[in-house]
Amino acid sequence: MFRLVGFVSGHPLLQDGCITTSAVLAADEQTGWARTISRYYRLDPRLGYQPQSDQASMLD
Repeated sequence: MFRLVGFVSGHPLLQDGCITTSAVLAADEQTGWARTISRYYRLDPRLGYQPQSDQASMLD
């Protein structure tokens, strides 16, 4: 199970700040979105994505 950890801002229901999401069901880094059990997220590429080596092999 994977979860997103990061900062949210400008969301109509969530306060700005650090969050951990529910389980990620699907994501597309190229187009910048992720779907969790409870909602969709737009991903901001400014922070980048560097998977840990053991997790990177599971994503391939």
